Amino acid sequence: MEEEVISRHRKEKKELQAKIQSLKKSVPKGDRSRRIAVQQEILALEKQLAGRQAEELRQLNFSLDALSIDTPDLSLSKEGGEAPLPRVSKAAKRRKKAAAKAQSLSKAVDESLAKNVSSTSALEYSQLERALFERGLTLHKVSRLLGEYVVDGSHLHQLLTGLLIVLKVPSDGDCLFASVAHQLEVLDLTDCLVEACKKFSVALPASGDVKSTVRCLRLLASAVIRQNEEDYLPFICSDSDLACNSATGRLRSKKSLLVDLFVLEYFFFVIQFFFSSAKVDLYCKNLEAPGTWGGQLEIQALSTALKRPIEVLHIAGPVIRSGEIFSTSCYPPSPLVIT
Repeated sequence: MEEEVISRHRKEKKELQAKIQSLKKSVPKGDRSRRIAVQQEILALEKQLAGRQAEELRQLNFSLDALSIDTPDLSLSKEGGEAPLPRVSKAAKRRKKAAAKAQSLSKAVDESLAKNVSSTSALEYSQLERALFERGLTLHKVSRLLGEYVVDGSHLHQLLTGLLIVLKVPSDGDCLFASVAHQLEVLDLTDCLVEACKKFSVALPASGDVKSTVRCLRLLASAVIRQNEEDYLPFICSDSDLACNSATGRLRSKKSLLVDLFVLEYFFFVIQFFFSSAKVDLYCKNLEAPGTWGGQLEIQALSTALKRPIEVLHIAGPVIRSGEIFSTSCYPPSPLVIT
Protein backbone atom coordinates (compact mmCIF):
# COMPACT_ATOMS: atom_id res chain seq x y z
CA MET A 1 0.00 0.00 0.00
CA GLU A 2 2.73 2.41 0.97
CA GLU A 3 4.76 1.75 -2.19
CA GLU A 4 1.67 2.34 -4.33
CA VAL A 5 1.03 5.72 -2.71
CA ILE A 6 4.65 6.82 -3.08
CA SER A 7 4.69 5.69 -6.71
CA ARG A 8 1.49 7.58 -7.40
CA HIS A 9 2.90 10.70 -5.74
CA ARG A 10 5.96 10.57 -7.97
CA LYS A 11 3.75 10.25 -11.03
CA GLU A 12 1.65 13.22 -9.90
CA LYS A 13 4.78 15.34 -9.41
CA LYS A 14 6.02 14.50 -12.91
CA GLU A 15 2.63 15.38 -14.37
CA LEU A 16 2.65 18.67 -12.46
CA GLN A 17 6.13 19.53 -13.74
CA ALA A 18 4.96 18.87 -17.30
CA LYS A 19 1.95 21.10 -16.73
CA ILE A 20 4.18 23.84 -15.26
CA GLN A 21 6.44 23.75 -18.31
CA SER A 22 3.39 23.97 -20.55
CA LEU A 23 2.12 26.99 -18.61
CA LYS A 24 5.49 28.75 -18.84
CA LYS A 25 5.66 28.19 -22.60
CA SER A 26 2.15 29.60 -23.01
CA VAL A 27 3.24 33.04 -21.78
CA PRO A 28 3.86 35.45 -24.71
CA LYS A 29 7.16 37.30 -24.67
CA GLY A 30 6.87 40.68 -22.98
CA ASP A 31 3.48 39.95 -21.39
CA ARG A 32 4.38 40.62 -17.75
CA SER A 33 0.81 40.50 -16.43
CA ARG A 34 0.27 37.04 -17.95
CA ARG A 35 3.64 35.86 -16.60
CA ILE A 36 2.70 37.04 -13.10
CA ALA A 37 -0.65 35.25 -13.31
CA VAL A 38 1.06 32.04 -14.47
CA GLN A 39 3.59 32.24 -11.63
CA GLN A 40 0.78 32.62 -9.11
CA GLU A 41 -1.08 29.68 -10.68
CA ILE A 42 2.07 27.54 -10.52
CA LEU A 43 2.59 28.37 -6.84
CA ALA A 44 -1.04 27.49 -6.12
CA LEU A 45 -0.78 24.15 -7.96
CA GLU A 46 2.44 23.20 -6.17
CA LYS A 47 0.97 24.16 -2.80
CA GLN A 48 -2.22 22.21 -3.48
CA LEU A 49 -0.35 19.06 -4.55
CA ALA A 50 2.10 19.23 -1.64
CA GLY A 51 -0.73 19.69 0.87
CA ARG A 52 -2.80 16.83 -0.53
CA GLN A 53 0.13 14.42 -0.68
CA ALA A 54 1.21 15.33 2.84
CA GLU A 55 -2.32 14.64 4.11
CA GLU A 56 -2.41 11.28 2.29
CA LEU A 57 0.92 10.28 3.84
CA ARG A 58 -0.33 11.32 7.26
CA GLN A 59 -3.49 9.25 6.85
CA LEU A 60 -1.42 6.31 5.56
CA ASN A 61 0.92 6.44 8.54
CA PHE A 62 -2.07 6.62 10.90
CA SER A 63 -3.70 3.60 9.23
CA LEU A 64 -0.51 1.54 9.36
CA ASP A 65 0.06 2.42 13.00
CA ALA A 66 -3.54 1.50 13.88
CA LEU A 67 -3.24 -1.75 11.95
CA SER A 68 -0.07 -2.73 13.76
CA ILE A 69 -1.72 -2.03 17.13
CA ASP A 70 -5.10 -3.67 16.48
CA THR A 71 -3.79 -6.86 14.83
CA PRO A 72 -2.97 -9.40 17.56
CA ASP A 73 0.00 -11.70 17.21
CA LEU A 74 -1.33 -15.24 17.80
CA SER A 75 1.98 -17.00 17.37
CA LEU A 76 2.89 -17.98 20.91
CA SER A 77 5.89 -20.05 21.82
CA LYS A 78 5.45 -23.71 22.54
CA GLU A 79 6.21 -23.14 26.19
CA GLY A 80 3.28 -20.74 26.47
CA GLY A 81 5.45 -17.66 26.82
CA GLU A 82 4.73 -14.17 25.53
CA ALA A 83 4.49 -13.48 21.83
CA PRO A 84 7.54 -11.87 20.22
CA LEU A 85 7.50 -8.14 19.54
CA PRO A 86 6.19 -7.18 16.09
CA ARG A 87 8.84 -6.35 13.52
CA VAL A 88 9.11 -2.75 12.38
CA SER A 89 9.44 -2.37 8.63
CA LYS A 90 12.30 -0.40 7.08
CA ALA A 91 9.83 2.09 5.63
CA ALA A 92 8.38 2.75 9.09
CA LYS A 93 11.89 3.26 10.46
CA ARG A 94 12.66 5.74 7.68
CA ARG A 95 9.45 7.65 8.35
CA LYS A 96 10.18 7.79 12.04
CA LYS A 97 13.76 8.92 11.45
CA ALA A 98 12.68 11.60 8.96
CA ALA A 99 9.98 12.88 11.31
CA ALA A 100 12.44 13.07 14.20
CA LYS A 101 14.98 14.89 12.04
CA ALA A 102 12.40 17.41 10.83
CA GLN A 103 11.17 18.00 14.37
CA SER A 104 14.73 18.45 15.63
CA LEU A 105 15.57 20.86 12.82
CA SER A 106 12.41 22.88 13.37
CA LYS A 107 13.16 23.08 17.09
CA ALA A 108 16.74 24.19 16.39
CA VAL A 109 15.51 26.91 14.03
CA ASP A 110 12.97 28.15 16.59
CA GLU A 111 15.66 28.29 19.27
CA SER A 112 18.04 30.08 16.92
CA LEU A 113 15.44 32.67 15.96
CA ALA A 114 14.51 33.27 19.59
CA LYS A 115 18.18 33.52 20.59
CA ASN A 116 19.22 35.80 17.73
CA VAL A 117 16.17 38.06 17.60
CA SER A 118 18.45 41.06 18.17
CA SER A 119 21.40 39.73 16.17
CA THR A 120 23.01 41.53 13.26
CA SER A 121 21.30 39.25 10.75
CA ALA A 122 17.85 39.87 12.25
CA LEU A 123 18.44 43.63 12.27
CA GLU A 124 19.59 43.52 8.66
CA TYR A 125 16.44 41.69 7.57
CA SER A 126 14.35 44.21 9.49
CA GLN A 127 16.08 47.08 7.69
CA LEU A 128 15.71 45.23 4.39
CA GLU A 129 11.97 44.93 4.94
CA ARG A 130 11.83 48.68 5.60
CA ALA A 131 13.78 49.44 2.42
CA LEU A 132 11.50 47.19 0.37
CA PHE A 133 8.41 48.77 1.92
CA GLU A 134 9.60 52.19 0.75
CA ARG A 135 9.78 50.78 -2.78
CA GLY A 136 6.26 49.35 -2.57
CA LEU A 137 7.49 45.78 -2.00
CA THR A 138 6.88 43.38 0.85
CA LEU A 139 9.12 40.59 2.13
CA HIS A 140 7.23 37.37 2.88
CA LYS A 141 8.89 34.32 4.37
CA VAL A 142 8.04 31.13 2.47
CA SER A 143 10.22 28.41 3.96
CA ARG A 144 12.02 29.05 7.21
CA LEU A 145 14.06 25.88 6.87
CA LEU A 146 15.22 26.75 3.36
CA GLY A 147 15.85 30.42 4.06
CA GLU A 148 13.79 31.41 1.01
CA TYR A 149 11.76 34.59 0.72
CA VAL A 150 9.25 36.05 -1.70
CA VAL A 151 8.85 39.74 -2.42
CA ASP A 152 5.38 40.57 -3.76
CA GLY A 153 4.98 43.79 -5.72
CA SER A 154 2.23 46.21 -4.72
CA HIS A 155 -0.47 47.21 -7.20
CA LEU A 156 1.71 50.10 -8.33
CA HIS A 157 4.89 48.11 -8.88
CA GLN A 158 3.52 44.68 -9.71
CA LEU A 159 3.33 45.20 -13.47
CA LEU A 160 6.88 46.59 -13.48
CA THR A 161 8.70 44.27 -11.14
CA GLY A 162 6.52 41.16 -10.90
CA LEU A 163 7.26 38.63 -8.20
CA LEU A 164 10.80 38.88 -6.89
CA ILE A 165 12.38 35.97 -5.06
CA VAL A 166 14.99 37.00 -2.51
CA LEU A 167 17.13 33.95 -1.86
CA LYS A 168 19.79 33.77 0.82
CA VAL A 169 22.96 33.05 -1.17
CA PRO A 170 26.09 31.80 0.64
CA SER A 171 29.06 34.18 0.60
CA ASP A 172 31.48 31.91 -1.23
CA GLY A 173 32.89 34.27 -3.85
CA ASP A 174 30.23 33.28 -6.39
CA CYS A 175 27.43 35.04 -4.51
CA LEU A 176 27.14 38.00 -6.92
CA PHE A 177 26.81 35.78 -9.98
CA ALA A 178 24.55 33.30 -8.14
CA SER A 179 22.25 36.18 -7.14
CA VAL A 180 22.01 37.40 -10.73
CA ALA A 181 21.43 33.81 -11.92
CA HIS A 182 18.60 33.45 -9.41
CA GLN A 183 16.95 36.68 -10.59
CA LEU A 184 17.18 35.54 -14.21
CA GLU A 185 15.45 32.28 -13.28
CA VAL A 186 12.72 33.90 -11.21
CA LEU A 187 11.92 36.59 -13.78
CA ASP A 188 12.03 33.97 -16.57
CA LEU A 189 14.76 35.81 -18.50
CA THR A 190 16.28 32.79 -20.19
CA ASP A 191 15.91 34.45 -23.59
CA CYS A 192 17.84 37.46 -22.32
CA LEU A 193 20.72 35.23 -21.24
CA VAL A 194 20.67 33.30 -24.52
CA GLU A 195 20.83 36.53 -26.52
CA ALA A 196 23.80 37.76 -24.46
CA CYS A 197 25.64 34.46 -24.92
CA LYS A 198 25.17 34.61 -28.69
CA LYS A 199 26.36 38.22 -28.87
CA PHE A 200 29.54 37.62 -26.88
CA SER A 201 30.19 34.06 -28.16
CA VAL A 202 29.79 32.41 -24.76
CA ALA A 203 28.59 28.82 -24.40
CA LEU A 204 25.05 28.47 -23.08
CA PRO A 205 24.69 27.11 -19.54
CA ALA A 206 23.05 23.78 -18.80
CA SER A 207 19.35 24.13 -18.07
CA GLY A 208 18.62 24.26 -14.34
CA ASP A 209 22.31 24.07 -13.38
CA VAL A 210 23.17 27.03 -11.12
CA LYS A 211 26.93 26.40 -11.27
CA SER A 212 26.81 26.34 -15.05
CA THR A 213 24.88 29.62 -15.10
CA VAL A 214 27.36 31.22 -12.69
CA ARG A 215 30.20 30.13 -14.97
CA CYS A 216 28.36 31.57 -17.97
CA LEU A 217 27.83 34.93 -16.22
CA ARG A 218 31.52 35.11 -15.32
CA LEU A 219 32.46 34.57 -18.97
CA LEU A 220 29.94 37.20 -20.07
CA ALA A 221 31.35 39.79 -17.66
CA SER A 222 34.87 38.96 -18.80
CA ALA A 223 33.90 39.28 -22.48
CA VAL A 224 32.33 42.70 -21.91
CA ILE A 225 35.43 43.98 -20.09
CA ARG A 226 37.72 42.66 -22.82
CA GLN A 227 35.67 44.26 -25.60
CA ASN A 228 35.45 47.59 -23.73
CA GLU A 229 38.99 47.63 -22.38
CA GLU A 230 39.38 51.41 -22.51
CA ASP A 231 36.24 51.98 -20.42
CA TYR A 232 37.22 49.54 -17.68
CA LEU A 233 41.01 49.97 -17.68
CA PRO A 234 41.06 53.12 -15.46
CA PHE A 235 39.35 51.13 -12.72
CA ILE A 236 41.73 48.18 -13.05
CA CYS A 237 45.04 50.06 -13.12
CA SER A 238 47.44 49.45 -10.25
CA ASP A 239 49.94 51.78 -8.58
CA SER A 240 52.62 50.79 -11.07
CA ASP A 241 50.41 52.03 -13.92
CA LEU A 242 49.99 55.40 -12.23
CA ALA A 243 53.73 55.66 -11.72
CA CYS A 244 54.24 54.97 -15.41
CA ASN A 245 51.75 57.73 -16.33
CA SER A 246 53.44 60.28 -14.05
CA ALA A 247 56.85 59.43 -15.50
CA THR A 248 55.51 60.01 -18.99
CA GLY A 249 54.10 63.37 -17.92
CA ARG A 250 57.47 64.49 -16.56
CA LEU A 251 59.16 63.51 -19.82
CA ARG A 252 56.63 65.54 -21.79
CA SER A 253 57.33 68.61 -19.67
CA LYS A 254 61.01 68.65 -20.59
CA LYS A 255 62.04 70.82 -23.55
CA SER A 256 65.09 68.85 -24.57
CA LEU A 257 65.84 67.39 -27.97
CA LEU A 258 62.60 66.80 -29.87
CA VAL A 259 63.77 63.58 -31.49
CA ASP A 260 64.77 62.00 -28.19
CA LEU A 261 61.51 63.17 -26.62
CA PHE A 262 59.45 61.60 -29.40
CA VAL A 263 61.34 58.31 -29.17
CA LEU A 264 60.97 58.16 -25.40
CA GLU A 265 57.27 59.00 -25.52
CA TYR A 266 56.68 56.35 -28.15
CA PHE A 267 58.67 53.86 -26.08
CA PHE A 268 56.61 54.55 -22.96
CA PHE A 269 53.39 54.42 -24.98
CA VAL A 270 54.21 50.96 -26.34
CA ILE A 271 55.20 49.68 -22.90
CA GLN A 272 52.06 51.12 -21.30
CA PHE A 273 49.84 49.68 -24.05
CA PHE A 274 51.15 46.15 -23.68
CA PHE A 275 51.22 46.43 -19.89
CA SER A 276 47.59 47.63 -19.83
CA SER A 277 46.45 44.83 -22.14
CA ALA A 278 48.26 42.29 -19.99
CA LYS A 279 46.68 43.83 -16.89
CA VAL A 280 43.17 43.51 -18.32
CA ASP A 281 43.88 39.97 -19.53
CA LEU A 282 45.10 38.93 -16.08
CA TYR A 283 42.09 40.57 -14.43
CA CYS A 284 39.66 38.77 -16.75
CA LYS A 285 41.38 35.42 -16.24
CA ASN A 286 41.01 35.85 -12.47
CA LEU A 287 37.38 36.87 -12.98
CA GLU A 288 36.64 33.72 -14.96
CA ALA A 289 37.98 31.51 -12.15
CA PRO A 290 35.39 30.15 -9.65
CA GLY A 291 35.36 31.82 -6.24
CA THR A 292 36.70 35.20 -7.42
CA TRP A 293 34.67 37.95 -5.79
CA GLY A 294 32.71 40.28 -8.06
CA GLY A 295 32.16 43.99 -7.54
CA GLN A 296 30.87 47.11 -9.24
CA LEU A 297 32.85 46.46 -12.43
CA GLU A 298 31.30 43.02 -12.81
CA ILE A 299 27.80 44.35 -12.08
CA GLN A 300 28.20 47.01 -14.77
CA ALA A 301 29.56 44.41 -17.21
CA LEU A 302 26.64 42.03 -16.55
CA SER A 303 24.16 44.88 -16.97
CA THR A 304 25.74 45.70 -20.34
CA ALA A 305 25.70 42.06 -21.46
CA LEU A 306 22.11 41.40 -20.39
CA LYS A 307 20.85 44.86 -21.49
CA ARG A 308 19.02 45.20 -18.22
CA PRO A 309 19.46 47.48 -15.19
CA ILE A 310 20.77 45.95 -11.98
CA GLU A 311 19.96 47.42 -8.57
CA VAL A 312 21.92 46.62 -5.41
CA LEU A 313 20.03 47.25 -2.18
CA HIS A 314 22.12 48.27 0.82
CA ILE A 315 20.95 48.14 4.41
CA ALA A 316 22.55 51.48 5.29
CA GLY A 317 23.04 53.45 2.12
CA PRO A 318 21.50 54.44 -1.20
CA VAL A 319 20.55 51.95 -3.88
CA ILE A 320 23.40 51.41 -6.36
CA ARG A 321 22.05 51.31 -9.90
CA SER A 322 23.90 50.05 -12.95
CA GLY A 323 22.71 50.16 -16.54
CA GLU A 324 20.28 53.03 -16.02
CA ILE A 325 20.50 53.71 -19.76
CA PHE A 326 18.27 50.67 -20.27
CA SER A 327 15.58 52.25 -18.05
CA THR A 328 15.08 55.20 -20.41
CA SER A 329 13.36 53.23 -23.16
CA CYS A 330 9.63 53.41 -23.85
CA TYR A 331 9.14 50.00 -22.24
CA PRO A 332 11.87 49.81 -19.60
CA PRO A 333 12.73 46.26 -18.50
CA SER A 334 12.30 45.31 -14.88
CA PRO A 335 15.62 45.52 -13.01
CA LEU A 336 17.48 42.64 -11.45
CA VAL A 337 17.40 43.35 -7.70
CA ILE A 338 20.13 41.91 -5.48
CA THR A 339 21.37 42.75 -2.01
